[in-house]
Amino acid sequence: MAETPKRVHRKVILPRYTPLVGTTPFTSSPLDVRAFAQVLLTGWKGAGIGATPADLEFVVQQSPDLEVWLDGTPFSPASANAEVTRTESLSYAWMRLKATVSGADPAITAWMTGEFVLRDDGDGAGAPPPAGAP
Repeated sequence: MAETPKRVHRKVILPRYTPLVGTTPFTSSPLDVRAFAQVLLTGWKGAGIGATPADLEFVVQQSPDLEVWLDGTPFSPASANAEVTRTESLSYAWMRLKATVSGADPAITAWMTGEFVLRDDGDGAGAPPPAGAP
């Protein structure tokens, strides 16, 4: 019997081509991910500019309550004008993306999309709440 493909919901997390300027971390809007088990992220960064070459680091943050945010493992495309893919397990009710630019007077463009996989391969209605969910 053929395996039924998992249903996914595609979402734009950071629109193409978002300019990120300065070293203050940028966070996306929180997404309610209670119905999802994991997300396959695809991201891109352009060539950075600044007094020293700008670089970019992404971190997936998760939260049970929209107050306390837990950082995942940082990741980044290997070079300018390159994509990176990453799969993250979703353990909490909320998720957002944090993007941090480094360098002196840095600026860079980036984007990130996600394919969110439902917990029960169906409509998500029968999924148990993730750990820490209210």
